[in-house]
Amino acid sequence: MTGLEEKIRNLIRQLEEERRLADKRAKQLYNLVDALDHGALSGLGDDDHSQYFNSARHTKAIHDALNIDADTLDGKDAADFSNIIFNTTVSDIASGLTESTSYQDLDLTSYTSANAKGVILICRFSRLLGNNTHVEAFVSFRKNGSSVSNHSAVSATWDNRSGSNQTFYGSGQIICPCDSGQVIEWKVMPDINTIIENLYVVGYWE
Repeated sequence: MTGLEEKIRNLIRQLEEERRLADKRAKQLYNLVDALDHGALSGLGDDDHSQYFNSARHTKAIHDALNIDADTLDGKDAADFSNIIFNTTVSDIASGLTESTSYQDLDLTSYTSANAKGVILICRFSRLLGNNTHVEAFVSFRKNGSSVSNHSAVSATWDNRSGSNQTFYGSGQIICPCDSGQVIEWKVMPDINTIIENLYVVGYWE
């Protein structure tokens, strides 16, 4: 056996002995901790954390001064929080629509509630494009009576280079506020060749 081999063997034996001693000490420490009774520890009744409320510091007067109200958040009453309702039956109302580039009223009373403040829709639309035609199409929605350009819209950009006429489709989700009568407005762009294929009333919020 060479001198190097002997050194390696001695080092391995030394490491094994150190590991054995470490395991022994760990077992002794575990047995010591396991034998301790938490109730026998000193200082259990000490008030070491004066920054926390306890039965002595959290008096009724202090509680009342904090003005805690479980029904409010940032001063807003729980009754005023929005409630989202998803319809159990999803209706396609596209068949009753006639494409227009001017905003048209859409009454959603039958698909929401008298307290509805906005609606959640899914819109699928299409456009027939001739060859070598490029177009950007929109279906826009807004709250009835609003003067904004839109509150929400679905759009798609199509470029037909197929060599023949092709129908292109797009879709998206709409979140749009409604008026107190559950009416919104909608229109298509850039012209009436943008067709609403499907319009689903998924839900609403109150």
